[in-house]
Amino acid sequence: MDVTVPYSGTLVAYRATSHMTGSIQLNVTKATYAAFPTFSLISGANPVALAAAVKNEDAVLSGWSVSVDAGDLLDVEVMTASAVERVVVALKLTI
Repeated sequence: MDVTVPYSGTLVAYRATSHMTGSIQLNVTKATYAAFPTFSLISGANPVALAAAVKNEDAVLSGWSVSVDAGDLLDVEVMTASAVERVVVALKLTI
């Protein structure tokens, strides 16, 4: 599911939670409205991840392209998953 960014700013953290212990890696991608449906990877080599856990957060986002503009679309893609059926990902944006 795509989410439209309401304000320009900088991504500074993510928090991922699951209803059960498991592992998952999720890539975060971004598209401008003009470029939609072409998305580009912004999470680099450090995807959103749970590793045999129910929660994880990252407030560094090393290697991420963290700048977003109002109207950009963000999408999360499952790369790998084990024993996880549902994950909630929250991205923190400073404006």
